[in-house]
Amino acid sequence: MYEDNRQEDTMEDWDEEKLKEVVDKKHGERERKGMPTTDIICKHFIDALETNKYGWFWDCPNGGDKCHYRHCLPPGFVLNKDRKKKDKKDDITIEELVEIERAKLGYHLTKITLQLFLEWKRK
Repeated sequence: MYEDNRQEDTMEDWDEEKLKEVVDKKHGERERKGMPTTDIICKHFIDALETNKYGWFWDCPNGGDKCHYRHCLPPGFVLNKDRKKKDKKDDITIEELVEIERAKLGYHLTKITLQLFLEWKRK
């Protein structure tokens, strides 16, 4: 009673088939009306996907259902927001960076103790 057990279906969880199904439901009728098709993807559609604004109630600012451009992505298309996430995974953490730089110093160095640190601080 105090918890909502329904799962929220967000666009981040969709695979390619689910996205194609949703786009066909929303824009499939337009294709049947006999409008001329083009291979050019609508820039407003890509912008809506990048900013997570695309959904059931999104209408293309280029004329809604009258837009002649495609409102679907070609297979293998990677959005900029997904590309940035992939690039972030390649970054190293601060702990790894410290270990790498420490390994470059070598082994013949003076170990720092509390007494040496206090002596250095007094100087």
